[in-house]
Amino acid sequence: MAVGTVVLTSHNNVGGVRSIVVTATASNTDASFPTATLFGLGLTDISGALLAIATNPGSPAPTDNYDITLVDGDGLDRLNGVGVDRDTTTSERAAVTGSPYFTQGELGSLTLTITGNAVNSAVVVITLYYSSSASAAGSSSGGGGAVTNAGTFAVQESQILADNAGFTDGTTKVYAAGFIFDEVAGTALTENDVAAPRIDSKRATVGVIEDATTRGRRATVSASGALSVDALSGSSSATLANQTDQATAATLIASNSARKGFAVYNDSTQPMYLKFGATASATDFTTKLDPGGYYEMFGVGVYTGAVSGIWAADASGSSRATEW
Repeated sequence: MAVGTVVLTSHNNVGGVRSIVVTATASNTDASFPTATLFGLGLTDISGALLAIATNPGSPAPTDNYDITLVDGDGLDRLNGVGVDRDTTTSERAAVTGSPYFTQGELGSLTLTITGNAVNSAVVVITLYYSSSASAAGSSSGGGGAVTNAGTFAVQESQILADNAGFTDGTTKVYAAGFIFDEVAGTALTENDVAAPRIDSKRATVGVIEDATTRGRRATVSASGALSVDALSGSSSATLANQTDQATAATLIASNSARKGFAVYNDSTQPMYLKFGATASATDFTTKLDPGGYYEMFGVGVYTGAVSGIWAADASGSSRATEW
């Protein structure tokens, strides 16, 4: 028993049109032709637009109306059906509708398949014409015959998504992406320039922290590696306020969303009940400041609402509040 073969006979370039010539021989026992990917035929670095297919039956010839397809990874025939119903005696050539484009990355999945044959050891020579230009037009000749397809050839990019297009899990193809290790500043980019993203020596991606609404507003890192955060930065101004002690609640510091910190000193002979919020009382307070007591708060998570206070009795003294 001898299995069939599919062999690359030649790969030519004539007048800008390239041709892939394959000789296929069916099994001598079950008349089947083996399948073969373009990569498996030894084609490893080609891409372009499919222009035409030519078939030349050998001896013995395949069964009449045998079919040839070039199936991609999605199960689609890149020949768009023009390779079906081939004649058993006559050499034929047909233009591929739309001139679909194929990439180098697809060579391992584009599979040449021959079906519909019942003749043992049948032979057929198949020629695939393609152009490495996605927009080739007009007519060219190669491999002994003319290949004509007027107009602009359509480009079929089944693995490309348009900007802001939908992504379907398990269906949409993705590509692996490479980054560049580049620690030396190069030529500055201008608006809408394209460039490779960066990684560090440990292959971690280099990124920035940017404001959610304003492009170009980014966090700053000092030469020593410190990250600048507003909540931790200092202030060049402060507001001071005094409140005379009293046995009824009083506002010590008004609400301020821009507050970075505050401090309160109880300069009274009576204890003071301090509250984060309005209307402090002896039973509703945040902390108690004895005479000469001091409280301050600053940094990340600082309280920015109103601060109120009340003393145990109306005596002599005040609160000394400072806000920055």
